[in-house]
Amino acid sequence: MTQHIAPLVACVDGSEDIVTLLADALSLDGVRVAPYVLPVGWRAAPVIRFLAALRPDACVIDVALPDLPVVLTTTNRRGLTAAVGPVDGLALLGKPFDLDELSRAVRRARLAA
Repeated sequence: MTQHIAPLVACVDGSEDIVTLLADALSLDGVRVAPYVLPVGWRAAPVIRFLAALRPDACVIDVALPDLPVVLTTTNRRGLTAAVGPVDGLALLGKPFDLDELSRAVRRARLAA
């Protein structure tokens, strides 16, 4: 008999209350949670190392966090834009995308953060 392993979700936020709420809610759903509360004056590098070492199945993260610009790619840009709306430091690219467009999006996201 194969044993089911619950998915692992990283929860990253600057608010301990938010991380706790996310962890509690997801745990009730049978999800394993790896909480990460960002310290005051945090930098992106430790978060990236945490996620790289953890290799979660999914990540719940506040995309409006300072110092962590995000570029999302999707085949459904219109739907994602409608769902997310404008966020400083967040760029949305429709697939297929041009590599120059990607470079510009990364620069814009970094400048906005």
